[in-house]
Amino acid sequence: MKDTFQSIGEWWEWVKGRIQDFFKNVGRKAARGRRKEFSRLQQQLRGWDVMNPLEAVKKELSEHFHDESRRIIFRSKVENLEKGEKCNSFFFKKIHSAHTPLVQLRNREGILCDTKEDIRKAMTDFYGDLYSEKRSDGDQAEKFLAGIPRKVSTPAKEVLNAPLTLEELHIAVKSFKSGKTQGSDGLPIEFYTSLWDLVGPDLLELYEEMEQEGVMPHTLREGTIALLYKHKGERSDLKNWRPIFLLNVDYKILAKTMVNRLKGAMGEIVHPD
Repeated sequence: MKDTFQSIGEWWEWVKGRIQDFFKNVGRKAARGRRKEFSRLQQQLRGWDVMNPLEAVKKELSEHFHDESRRIIFRSKVENLEKGEKCNSFFFKKIHSAHTPLVQLRNREGILCDTKEDIRKAMTDFYGDLYSEKRSDGDQAEKFLAGIPRKVSTPAKEVLNAPLTLEELHIAVKSFKSGKTQGSDGLPIEFYTSLWDLVGPDLLELYEEMEQEGVMPHTLREGTIALLYKHKGERSDLKNWRPIFLLNVDYKILAKTMVNRLKGAMGEIVHPD
């Protein structure tokens, strides 16, 4: 299958798209199954008879609501809910308070925006200015770096420049915590940990091609900004919202591997104090 694509990167993008489609279909089927089971239990509850004990149906309904509340908690990423907390009005109020929507926003001219299009533009302008590449004086940078007395040793350079290995990629994968929000491709770290023997060699091949060609696939260069209100100041001011940059896991695996390599050389160039 790889041979039909112009590059490993192009093939990898196609694979991730198919994986997304697969799990979306699985999720839709599972949701339909849960709705069907809920309807069945409700009908049994209304049409209770001797052959269908009431308490047994109530127990099944209770388990159904418990499973639904766990799914809501998982999707909401709320971590401070009490163990065994029931799915009641207070529960949903707590969930809602942790995810307050951004309904109004002031743009760079100070005008209050309340439509999705205007809010999106104000956010794009704000973070476009914030994260835009700043020009630097290359000559001054070279002069500054030349004055640093501590240098990376030859053995450390060899380690830093060595080809990537499957083992160090696996070490990076195992270092990530489970249950974290995934990036735009929808693939969590659990996907890579559970299927490492299958996807690990493909990732290594992808990273090797990226180094040789100097080009990253689109989704490895893509990030999603999620905003969390700081609970202080005007909600319409973006400065009072904390941006969280959600990156795709295949990018984070590579970045973590590079960080692990750099750790070995940091002691040679950074003073202990």
